[in-house]
Amino acid sequence: MTTAHTSERKALITLDDTRVAVRLDEAGFMTRIQRRVRLAFGVDLYCAKLNPGPTEKCAPYQPGYMKLVAAMGGQLVCPPVVTDPVTGERRPNPLVEIDPASGIVSSVTATAVCAVRNPATGEAVVSVQTAVYSPRHVFVQALLKLAGREDTVRVLSDEDWAEAKSGGKVVGWASWPLMPGLRIAANMTQAPARDAVGTYVQQAATARQRTCSKAERLAADHNPETRRTWEYGALTPGPEVNGYVSAPYVDVPCVAWVEHREEGSMARLLEQLASEGRTDVAGQMLVGELVDVSDDDTPDDAEDEAPALGHTAAMVVDVTPPPRAEVVRPVAAAPAERTAALDAMLSKALDAEAEATPEQIAQARQKYGIGSPDSVGDVGVLRSYRGRIAELVGGAK
Repeated sequence: MTTAHTSERKALITLDDTRVAVRLDEAGFMTRIQRRVRLAFGVDLYCAKLNPGPTEKCAPYQPGYMKLVAAMGGQLVCPPVVTDPVTGERRPNPLVEIDPASGIVSSVTATAVCAVRNPATGEAVVSVQTAVYSPRHVFVQALLKLAGREDTVRVLSDEDWAEAKSGGKVVGWASWPLMPGLRIAANMTQAPARDAVGTYVQQAATARQRTCSKAERLAADHNPETRRTWEYGALTPGPEVNGYVSAPYVDVPCVAWVEHREEGSMARLLEQLASEGRTDVAGQMLVGELVDVSDDDTPDDAEDEAPALGHTAAMVVDVTPPPRAEVVRPVAAAPAERTAALDAMLSKALDAEAEATPEQIAQARQKYGIGSPDSVGDVGVLRSYRGRIAELVGGAK
C-alpha cells in the first residue's frame, strides 16, 4: 500500500500466526511483528498457593519472562558491570560478599535490566531493578526457629558466650554474630542444627544464579509492558497426552519492533544504562530501589542447569549469535557497490554454507576461486557457488 508521500511506503504480510508490518523511508526500515507466545503453568507461570483455586492470581517468573521478553524483541539481562547507586563507581554484577571467617558467600547483590518497546508506539520502556539475597540471613532465620530448644540453639550475649567458652561448657557448639552484643549458638551434635548448616552451604553455592534470576524477575515485574497476571481459572486447559492431562497454559499476544536502520541501538542502550545509569534514547526508564529477596519464596529457575556465568556472560554489547564452529567465514572487504539482489544471494550462500562441512565448503570455493562469499560482487557466481554447495550436501546425505 503506497501512501501519498513517495518517500514512505508501508507493507503488511501474514506469515503463519505471525503478522509483520514493514515501514520504509529514506533512512531505512522498521518492522513491527505480531505473534503469540505460550506460557505454561508450572513451567513459565506460578501461583502463590500449592493448590490454586479458579480466582487465584498467576504470574510469570523468570523462565516465563525470558520467553515473553524474547517474543517482544527486548532484552532481559544482568549486565556484567553496573554503576553503584551509592558510591557512583562501577562494580561487577552480581556483587558477591564473602564471609571472611568461613569463606562462604554471605550476600549477593544483582542488578537486572528489562528493555522492551511499547507495542503501539515503538517507544523504549526500560526498568532497572536491584535484588539482594543473603544466604546467611536465611541461615540465621532457620536457627532462630529452633531457639526454643535449649539443647539445640541458644541466643547469648557476648559476655555469656565468652564465660561459657572459658569454662569448657560449649564443646560441640558453634556461634555466629547475631547483632551488636548478641550471638546465636547451635549445638552441632543435634541433627536440626547440622541440617541448617548444610542448607546454608547449599544455598551459598547457588546464591549467584538465584539472585540474578530474582533480579531479572523483578525488572520484568516492574516494567509496565511486560507485567502480566491471570486468574488460574482463565488459563486454557492443557491437552491430554498418553492418558495424562498436561498443564494449563495461556497464549499471550506480543508485538516486537525492530529498527533495521541501526541494528546496534538496543545493545548500545543497554550498555549505556549499565555504565552510566541513564540513556539519551527517548522513552521511559524505571529505576527501582534495592529489594531484599532473601525471604522471597517465588520459584527460581532450575539451579543445576547453568552456572551463574550464564546470566552475566550474555554481553549486551554484541547481540549477534555466533556461527557454527564448522562454518568458515573469513572477514573480507565488501565491494564498493552492493545491490539488494547481491545481498540476498550472499545471505542464501551463507545459509547453504551453514549446512555444509568444512571440506565441502573448501571444495566449492576452490572450484569457483572464492576466498570468501563476502568478497564476491557477481550475483551469478554466488548463485552457482550456492548450487554447488547444495549438490555436495545433498550427495553426502
